[in-house]
Amino acid sequence: MPYEGVCIDLFCGAGGLSYGFAQAGFDIRLGVDVDASALLTFEHNHHDARALKEDVRQLTGAKLRELAGNEAIFGIIGGPPCQGFSVAGNHNPDDVRNQLPYEYARLLEEIQPAFFLMENVKGLLSKKQRVHFDAIYELFTAAGYKLDWRLLNAWDYGVAQTRERVVIIGFRADLNISFEWPQPDPSRPVLWDAIGDLPDPIGSEPTLMNHTLFNPRPASMENRIRNAGKGVALFDCKVQDWEQPCKTVTAHLSKDVDLAHPGSPPNHEGHLFDNVREQGGYEQENRTVSWDTPSYTITAHNRSAGLHPNHGPVPQDSEQVLRLISQADPNGVIPLEVLQAEMPSRVEGLKGRQKKGAWHKPNPTITAQTTLYTGAHYHPNASRPRRFTVRECARIQSFADSFVFYGSLSAQYRQVGNAVPPKLAYQLARQIALAFREAGRR
Repeated sequence: MPYEGVCIDLFCGAGGLSYGFAQAGFDIRLGVDVDASALLTFEHNHHDARALKEDVRQLTGAKLRELAGNEAIFGIIGGPPCQGFSVAGNHNPDDVRNQLPYEYARLLEEIQPAFFLMENVKGLLSKKQRVHFDAIYELFTAAGYKLDWRLLNAWDYGVAQTRERVVIIGFRADLNISFEWPQPDPSRPVLWDAIGDLPDPIGSEPTLMNHTLFNPRPASMENRIRNAGKGVALFDCKVQDWEQPCKTVTAHLSKDVDLAHPGSPPNHEGHLFDNVREQGGYEQENRTVSWDTPSYTITAHNRSAGLHPNHGPVPQDSEQVLRLISQADPNGVIPLEVLQAEMPSRVEGLKGRQKKGAWHKPNPTITAQTTLYTGAHYHPNASRPRRFTVRECARIQSFADSFVFYGSLSAQYRQVGNAVPPKLAYQLARQIALAFREAGRR
């Protein structure tokens, strides 16, 4: 959908706002930020846009026009850094970053785009910070814009997260644009909807960018979970629920880990102990299902449910299970020599070394017999909470898997947590586009 010019994303970060606006047909030509890692991510995911590392306080409207190719600037979007306003931060009214929305207003007055959108934390509406909100609102009005604002929850717009943010949208007053906010999305997805289909990131061969996890339970996370409710830390680590939307994903995940993955979903442990036999007493008992064929009929008999295609050799009694578990390494992998000693007939023919095991999946072994697996599916800690991966956080924020984050691991978490959810951005962008269409302006 062509418009009368291009758009600039101030304080662009990784580019969540730009991603949603681009999907709605807007031409994002320039992203500005001071975070080099975030700009690398922006550049790799917005191929038609230029990424500029610059402090907006040093920029002028004329310079931004030049950087945007001297084309008419149709819109400015952006979310100035919010740490000084955020209820998740120090909430310091004197934080120097509190001045950045004023710089946004200055550039808006200089450039005079047809519209703008500014996003910020709900702390901007707090008693301490309301003076800033009112002052910024007055500056936007004085710059010649007809304004509307709302406190929006991303969960109402198809994002599996309860994330409340202030959104201010303005149209240049001389254009006489009428704007209607998007209607809530009734789907109201939960955590499972966002990440339930992702593979286990621990110990598995990486198959998805930003979805590896080398330290699933950092000490800081363990301490926060153990001391939850005791006031030891400013914020506890909140273990999330599969059947609820995730709490707000923030940049704190880069260090403090204030949200935790709930571990294996309910009813997903499988039969791993002494009531499972490879050879049953009747025809339908524990038949192994193939990946390439339909499953056998699921009946009310627990032993006729069938074995997962990756099911490995099964211990014969609970004592043997406990012996095996007691000898697993910290990654949940039972050494091959231990399996050979306990179940020689069942591991006969194994060759090579085991791959690192995953928390609740069988540990694949490099063998000549590709159907034989051993080890880690006996690990007892499958349901323990762990850290979210960057990709899981990105999914919760509604980023597509094709959107790849760059920089250090800490930088990637920070970028995801600071981003505007693309689904929310898209819904807002679509309504802005609709407002211009109805006014006969493109």
